[in-house]
Amino acid sequence: MLITSLMLGVTTYIAVKSYQKQRKRVGLKNSTTQQTQENSSALNLWNEFETEEQANQHLALMLTAMGLSLGGIFFYSPLGILSIPIVFYGMRKLYYRAYKAFVEQGKVSVSTLTGIVFIGSTIQKYYFLNSLACVFYSFSCKLLLRIRHDSSTDLIDIFKQYPRSAWILLENDTEIKVPFEQVIAGDIVVVQTGEIIPVDGTIIRGVAAIDQHILTGESQPVDKNKGEQVSALTVVLTGRIYILVEKTGEETTVAKIAQILNHTVDYKANMQLQAEEIADSTVLPTMMLSVLAFPFLGPIGTLATLNSHPKFKMSLLAPIGMMKFLKMAMQEDVLIKDGRSLDLFSLVDTVVFDKTGTLTEEQPHVGRIYVYDSYSENELLTYAAAAERKQTHPIARAILQEAKKRQLTIPEIIETEYKIGYGMKVQVGTHIIRVGSTRFIEMEEITISTQIRETLTLFYNQGHSVILIAVDDEIAGAIALHATIRPEAKQIVEELRQRNIKSIYIISGDHEIPTRRLAKELGINQYFAETLPEHKAEIIEQLQAEGKFICYVGDGINDAIAMKKAQVSVSFSGASTVAQDTAQIILMSSNLNKLGVIFDLAQMFRAKMQSTHTAVFIPSIICIGGVFFLHFGFIHTILFEQISLFGGLSRVMVMEQKTTTDALPKSDHPPS
Repeated sequence: MLITSLMLGVTTYIAVKSYQKQRKRVGLKNSTTQQTQENSSALNLWNEFETEEQANQHLALMLTAMGLSLGGIFFYSPLGILSIPIVFYGMRKLYYRAYKAFVEQGKVSVSTLTGIVFIGSTIQKYYFLNSLACVFYSFSCKLLLRIRHDSSTDLIDIFKQYPRSAWILLENDTEIKVPFEQVIAGDIVVVQTGEIIPVDGTIIRGVAAIDQHILTGESQPVDKNKGEQVSALTVVLTGRIYILVEKTGEETTVAKIAQILNHTVDYKANMQLQAEEIADSTVLPTMMLSVLAFPFLGPIGTLATLNSHPKFKMSLLAPIGMMKFLKMAMQEDVLIKDGRSLDLFSLVDTVVFDKTGTLTEEQPHVGRIYVYDSYSENELLTYAAAAERKQTHPIARAILQEAKKRQLTIPEIIETEYKIGYGMKVQVGTHIIRVGSTRFIEMEEITISTQIRETLTLFYNQGHSVILIAVDDEIAGAIALHATIRPEAKQIVEELRQRNIKSIYIISGDHEIPTRRLAKELGINQYFAETLPEHKAEIIEQLQAEGKFICYVGDGINDAIAMKKAQVSVSFSGASTVAQDTAQIILMSSNLNKLGVIFDLAQMFRAKMQSTHTAVFIPSIICIGGVFFLHFGFIHTILFEQISLFGGLSRVMVMEQKTTTDALPKSDHPPS
């Protein structure tokens, strides 16, 4: 009997070890994992009810059954019989799943075992215990649905920052503002300085400097005019353009935001799949033990043995625990769209950063001021700051910030002329000042010498932006704008090393010199420069072939392929829509400060789920031993099971408060 009572425990141990050996081969978007989710035969509490109203109706039905069963105990025994059809009606989905698993997959599932227990307990007239188990089941489903609904509501609020309307040009040259949903292909959309382009299309009139960082990752604005393509979610820094709409509605990148919500809370963590697989793998051993128990303990012992199986408890506790951690992450300004990434994040040993927009900020800084005449640096900077005084684009902010740093007095401008093509023409005192790109200066018919062009070429090759300043029709100097390293980047790299991250890489489409300079400043020894988007993915595959488990951190559409290849990926709020859609985790604070929090949450989640596994499976083994050696009956096992379930629920429900207050490290950075 000792051997038979330990049989389930040994089987459980083997199943756990077998699954753990396979974990590193499971990719986050692996189709096999998805199929495992679909075919899981454990009770699928995740989608048991579509609405909370349905859960409430089911709970009310089961409470009615429990009331009838209690009436049968204390008042009139036939009342208990009336609870039978209610219980079986309420558990009809369970029997359907048992049938489907047996017919389509040819296996006996947890649903089958649970159904047998319900039938057996009904035959033994345990009406109250049956209805009590169903009440716990209904309440648990309702709880899970509420947590999921609350999380989804939080996620929807995140994306209210995106454009909801557009200006349309009518045939009589009148402009009207319409909801974004009403824009159709063939319309002409008007976008001017400071506005987000809401559609994909072609410029038919006008010239503008467009910030494409959100889509491409490039920090330098691009001048575009008639005949050139523009994309949704890019920003017009200066100028005014008329766009012939080609793509709108679900075809534009804006519509992809909704796809993020569709993927948000519909995945099971690998540890939940592990628990369900273990539960399924121990069904047959449990049934074998129940058969062995029959000659010695009779039908009650057989039923008690069957009921000792943990059944659906992990299918309930794992998603509730996971949702709690997702909510904890949200409170830390971290959006985890896929619960499985929490599990896989604990396996990461290599972090790969995109350079532009990820390790560097959108706003550059003034690196050097070059003077071509008798002007001083401060004079040129003063002129540039005067011209850009009322502008809000990143380059203007960089110039104004440098002027403030040098405590310069910015003069008032007498006249202002905004020039399409990213440039401004203003009058400061008796001087006419022009500030802008090379293209703008050429449009103003100002000569750019060969020496100046050579300097500009050098800057561009190093990945820097350059603003030219002309005073009274002569080039007076230039301002080189360098990428600004995120202030938290160096500390994050150090924290990753303290977390035993073995390798850290930078992948950049930028030139060799700025990439090498950034890597050296951050203390990163390994980098890849001048890398095309498709080659980024090849590098990720190469690193994976070397046995590395990769987290990719990026923000541009050029990072999307590499993010798909990596086991887990992270992006920012405000990054390209494609990057946000592809990444499993979004840093809502738009900086790297919370990257360490993700690692902490992942480790804590894994530890909590492992302890929950133990809390579920160990009592089952104890129950089987109790049936064989301590004469446990069916009542003992079902009460023990409900106490175990209630304890597990209590554990995961208080998990958020305890973990947040006691375990989660506090960030040294102020909130954004």
